[in-house]
Amino acid sequence: ASTIDGRRKGACLFCQEYFMDLYLLAELKTISLKVTTVDMQKPPPDFRTNFEATPPPILIDNGLAVLENEKIERHIMKNVPGGHNLFVQDKEVATLIENLYSVSVLRLNDTV
Repeated sequence: ASTIDGRRKGACLFCQEYFMDLYLLAELKTISLKVTTVDMQKPPPDFRTNFEATPPPILIDNGLAVLENEKIERHIMKNVPGGHNLFVQDKEVATLIENLYSVSVLRLNDTV
């Protein structure tokens, strides 16, 4: 959860990526999605009991908790309908993103 108020969606990039991917599938009515934000400063007792030392993201699929980014991605690819397409790198898109970041870095360095 957000450090602003402990209720809004937080700044975890991995959580946001998974949320966006799964939200797209939910919009297509491929899956049912429920997002629960957890204030890591004051987690609820049931969260503490099950995931005390586990940092986000945590994916719970039909009662099965999947921890760690790589395992979450594998689980989504194998078990979520349509999930096999979510983490496939498009080479052209990857090149465009690399170029975008390199231009941004160059511009930042020019202004410093």
